[in-house]
Amino acid sequence: VHLVIRVLNMTLIIVCLLILETWGHSVESTFENGRVIGGSSAPDKAYPYQISIWRQGWGYSKYICGGSIIGDRHVLTAAHCVSGAVVPNLRVVAGTNKLRDSEQTNYTVSEAIVHKDYVSFLYKDDIAILKLNETIVFNDRIQPV
Repeated sequence: VHLVIRVLNMTLIIVCLLILETWGHSVESTFENGRVIGGSSAPDKAYPYQISIWRQGWGYSKYICGGSIIGDRHVLTAAHCVSGAVVPNLRVVAGTNKLRDSEQTNYTVSEAIVHKDYVSFLYKDDIAILKLNETIVFNDRIQPV
């Protein structure tokens, strides 16, 4: 009886760890043919406050998360998107609701401010602010929330 309970407990722990591991991945792995799985297209200019956050590397650029414009040099996003990121490698794209668009505007990040009480494995206080090097120029495609 004790052996059965121990095996069940161990199985439960393994299942919980697998669930946490799956939830812990950023949305960069949820794309299929350049689209969010289960997502739908938004009309042009429908969400002018929405931005995308990209990670730059040697010869590549990868979408990692979204966020919202909250000021002319600040973006609100989730802490799990930028915690531990190399800040000079982050780029914010505004002015489009498509992942690749000729009308997009790019901004570089000077600082990622993660909530002081953020706990990654619990997603506790999962919030961060990105400070941009450049001032966002607002227009009909780019607006704060």
